[in-house]
Amino acid sequence: MCSSDLGLVRALTGLGDLERGVERTDAAATAYASARTLAQQLNDPAADAALLVGLADIERTRGGSTAAALAQQARERANSPAGQASALVLQARIALQANDLAVAERALAEAQQALGQTDDPVVAQALLAVADVQRAKGDAGALESYRKALAAFEANGTRLGEAWALLGLGKAQGTASPIEAKVNLLLAGNLFAALGMEARRAEATAAAAAIN
Repeated sequence: MCSSDLGLVRALTGLGDLERGVERTDAAATAYASARTLAQQLNDPAADAALLVGLADIERTRGGSTAAALAQQARERANSPAGQASALVLQARIALQANDLAVAERALAEAQQALGQTDDPVVAQALLAVADVQRAKGDAGALESYRKALAAFEANGTRLGEAWALLGLGKAQGTASPIEAKVNLLLAGNLFAALGMEARRAEATAAAAAIN
């Protein structure tokens, strides 16, 4: 196993993650596919699991039929608590998209158990997913979960995560806390704009404008 090959896998995976984060799915898929070919040649299950998570998430956002199968493969290939948790969070996202909230909750409970007391960046993603599921259920606990996710993303310096947490928080607050909701939604919009995500900026701005 060559260290330069491992470095290339990590670089391509990082590129794919960046492109996926700003919803440039075609570019992300290309980077992931190149990285996965090399990761399989190197027989690196951890790298392969991370790439499967990325590819599964792309399929989820595209509404593809293979998202669940890819996420399950990622879970089976993962050989660390963080890798397992990352796959479980994605499985929760897939279930949430299908409005299967009970399955989403179970996956997130397993993810949080796998993570334990770690400060891995996956923790913030898990907190955000928990908040999104709670908001879908109409659970008032979503507000605190979004705040926890926001704090975790801020600690990690992850501006994209901050934007998603602020967007969810603002939508969850809605007319119950209209001023704070508008502020959070506009902050989310500004972060999305800075990241070049115009459609998400427009979504956040429209949500703010809809609050009376």
